[in-house]
Amino acid sequence: MKKIVLLFLLGFTTIGFTQKFDFNQVSVHPKSYFEEIAFDLVFDKIILPVQINDKTYRFLLDTGAPNLISYELYDAIQAQKIKKVEVSDANDNKDSLKIIVLESVKIGTIEYKNTLSLVSDLKNHPVLKCYNIDGFIGSNLLKNSVLKISLTTNTIILTDNVKRLQPTSKPQKLKLIGDQRAPYITVYFQGKDKKQASESLLIDTGMDGFYDMSTRAFSILSKENIYFEEIAKSKGAAEMGLFGIAQENEHAMVSIHNMKIGNTYFKQVIASTTEDNNSRLGLDLFLHGDGIIDFKNKKFYFEAPQEKIWNKPLPKLNPTFINDTFVVGFVWDAELQKRVSYGDEILKINQQTLSEMNVCEIIAERKNRPKDEAYELEIKTKEDQIITITIQP
Repeated sequence: MKKIVLLFLLGFTTIGFTQKFDFNQVSVHPKSYFEEIAFDLVFDKIILPVQINDKTYRFLLDTGAPNLISYELYDAIQAQKIKKVEVSDANDNKDSLKIIVLESVKIGTIEYKNTLSLVSDLKNHPVLKCYNIDGFIGSNLLKNSVLKISLTTNTIILTDNVKRLQPTSKPQKLKLIGDQRAPYITVYFQGKDKKQASESLLIDTGMDGFYDMSTRAFSILSKENIYFEEIAKSKGAAEMGLFGIAQENEHAMVSIHNMKIGNTYFKQVIASTTEDNNSRLGLDLFLHGDGIIDFKNKKFYFEAPQEKIWNKPLPKLNPTFINDTFVVGFVWDAELQKRVSYGDEILKINQQTLSEMNVCEIIAERKNRPKDEAYELEIKTKEDQIITITIQP
């Protein structure tokens, strides 16, 4: 029996602007600081305690986005509104959002003053509502800081001096791109004949998974056909952005021969293409080692073993939500493509009827399910056929 791995893709990030704004006006107090903060890991997202006006709120750490707060927090703090701007999310879906000034944001004892933030409806977002958050801490807030992320201890460290972290790895150059100062590093792909190519990737802590390859990078790297093997193609959509799901499109899944990040070689990495113009490294990067994003000095340190062999099973099906309904997103397996397709409704997981569950309960079921247990999906096709698929660990 073939293995079928169920994944749900989330990426609320990579926000773009049609107008120029000075997102870098933030100041940090005190000038010298070193703060270790424990975080909650909720559905694979880093949730930090943040103080505004002496009240503690829950913020998602998202280096792929600028600061963002909820409508409710905006009303509570009565922040100064600058204007509305058109914004695009990771799927290039667009909407207009307010830009406001946050006079003071405290993380631990560190105070960030006069930073810009977007305002969005988080409580009515199809998936973000499940995280019970009040906003995002984005890359623009951190431009004068050094950030260390450890998923081993579930802590971050913020400091003004990278030497106080005593890095054990050699740094590589970090680029801060755009108005929001999004952090990018160069990674290298090595082909079977030892030929090497490079790509600039966004370090995106708000993204699920390890690596998403942009269709632009795929088209360039696939011309030589030595850096990866194309495993499958599928037409559909699965990734949920700030403004909803991506448009239906054809994407590819690849197995990358050799991918170098910092001083670590990742072999046979499985990745799929994404609608975003930028390839991205997600939070799963930090499952393999601690990372130090030195925004202040534009350096990145990745403290991991020199070689990692990719040992995750090949995903066969990616589900997603459309209008709060759990459906098939992508089908990668050729045999499954004869039976199910994008938009087919997933009725049951094992004996749990999904129509009796809300979106947050479905996400919790998926995240909390033991990874070594088999389970079943009952799916209703567009032809009203009911089929059952067994998912092997």
